[in-house]
Amino acid sequence: ALSGGFDSRLILAALLAADETPRLHVYGGPDDEDVQVAQMIDRALHLGLKSIDKRALDRELATGAAPDLAGNLHFFDGLPIDGILDDGSDRSTRLNQSRDGALALNGGGGEVLRNFFYLSDRRFSAAEIVKVFYSGFDPAAVRSPEALQAYRDYMADTIEAEVGATGQLSRQHVELIYPLIRGRYWTSRNNSMAARCGHFLTPLLDPQIVKAAARLRMGWKDYGRFEGKLIGRLSPA
Repeated sequence: ALSGGFDSRLILAALLAADETPRLHVYGGPDDEDVQVAQMIDRALHLGLKSIDKRALDRELATGAAPDLAGNLHFFDGLPIDGILDDGSDRSTRLNQSRDGALALNGGGGEVLRNFFYLSDRRFSAAEIVKVFYSGFDPAAVRSPEALQAYRDYMADTIEAEVGATGQLSRQHVELIYPLIRGRYWTSRNNSMAARCGHFLTPLLDPQIVKAAARLRMGWKDYGRFEGKLIGRLSPA
């Protein structure tokens, strides 16, 4: 799956460096930026990128009947949140990406190579991280102030337990929050579901990459500088 981002481009560069010729696709309509960037890459590399517009595919698959809610719920295991309303394009594309025993690769998790939280290079407490990144809702939506504080305390305790540090966390410990908490939350469900359709992998969340990425200088991770250099080294074209 090639998009306009760093991560799928890095995987593509690694595959080409290993003399592999992947089958590429991009999701979206002709005016989508992801599609335009992916097509520009493909024009340079001549790999036969296939553009898939799910909206057009839904119209093609439409039968006039209501979505199969029970079947969709079972197939998507409740993930993603709109999966239960799938008209057929999401299910068919997920099955298609692993057809004939192919290994479907996804760039999810490559954020470990960049400054995901976009914080300055200093220490932060777990409570500060929760206040900024895990409180994106109106506090009035929580009926009890005690429940809100309990949620924030729970999230802060979880962060400290997962990164193995307390108090003012080093910038390296903060970097581990993405792969150990945020990344784990969505990849564990999504990868499990995708693997039922065939072979599937998010290679950039490999533990060795996660450990090495946490040690990178933060300045290298801003604006994707380091990841861009990796892509250039692997695939100069």
